Amino acid sequence: ALRRAMADVRGRVGRVDAGDDDDVRAVAIAVRELVGLCRMHLEKEEKFVHPALDAAVPGGAGRTAREHDDHLRAFDRLEAGLRALERSAGAGRAAAATRLYRELALFVAENLVHMHGEETDNNAVLWAAYGDDEIAAIERRIVGSIAPEQMIGVLRWMAPAMTPAERATFFGELRGKLPPPAFAGVMTEVLAALDAEAKRKLLQALGN
Repeated sequence: ALRRAMADVRGRVGRVDAGDDDDVRAVAIAVRELVGLCRMHLEKEEKFVHPALDAAVPGGAGRTAREHDDHLRAFDRLEAGLRALERSAGAGRAAAATRLYRELALFVAENLVHMHGEETDNNAVLWAAYGDDEIAAIERRIVGSIAPEQMIGVLRWMAPAMTPAERATFFGELRGKLPPPAFAGVMTEVLAALDAEAKRKLLQALGN
């Protein structure tokens, strides 16, 4: 979901029409939503995953935590770039858009490397120290800490990023956990984010 969101928003900033106020406003909203998603991701990792890493290996979360500090500074730079874009006009706005794009591209590149380390090195530590039930319990605590409106935002990116099999399993399990009206609301948002073929496969897998 994060990779898809970063790639999409980076592309939108790269092709923004600096002379179109509506386009600039829409891009600014997209960047701020991405920063919000990344902040939430960072905060959940530090609250739920880093303690497990440190308990398994003293200082096990140290490198990741230091990189998170870099990300916090990057969030501030992106916010500053957005303000510069919004306050500028004419040629100055085009230049501000270019600066924002370059800053965002670096942020995306650094995050891709960062996530690779989390998914290889950090996961290896977790798998060596904890059983599947313990890791699943960490995941449940993370999911349970996300507000419903935030979860909808996550799912809009997550659902299109899944394979059809992953999507069918995830939403099949989710259907068993949510009241029917709540699940119907989630599906309305999710289906709107999917292309026609992905939508058809998911509905077929859910028996609709």
